[in-house]
Amino acid sequence: MVFFHHIIKDCIQILSYCFLDKSVFVYYESSKSSRIKILNSLCKFKYGYVRVSSKDQNEDRQVITMRDMQIPKENIFIDKQSGKDFNRPQYKRLLRKVKENDLIYIKSIDRLGRNYGEILEQWKIITKDKGVD
Repeated sequence: MVFFHHIIKDCIQILSYCFLDKSVFVYYESSKSSRIKILNSLCKFKYGYVRVSSKDQNEDRQVITMRDMQIPKENIFIDKQSGKDFNRPQYKRLLRKVKENDLIYIKSIDRLGRNYGEILEQWKIITKDKGVD
């Protein structure tokens, strides 16, 4: 269990920085405003993904972050269900909509999902297969 915890911690640490590799950017909320300006100028469209685990949880904190990132309201996709898998309607809709060089903001990696292996698989689909940052 401790080993698995360290893997997740390392993954989150890696994703917490802004990388430039063949024009692929990874954004995390803690990035400086200058990085945000660079990302905004290079991407085609910006999208936000928000997830809370149940219908009675409040997504406002995440939505406020998306608005602070200047993401248009119509480009914010919100799911109110568990992160146990990626069978979520708004997440699927987001994946269908994004194109190469678009940018997806997610407040924190745990909003994407709960399962480490599935998060990595989805990350590969988003960044490598679709070319989204």
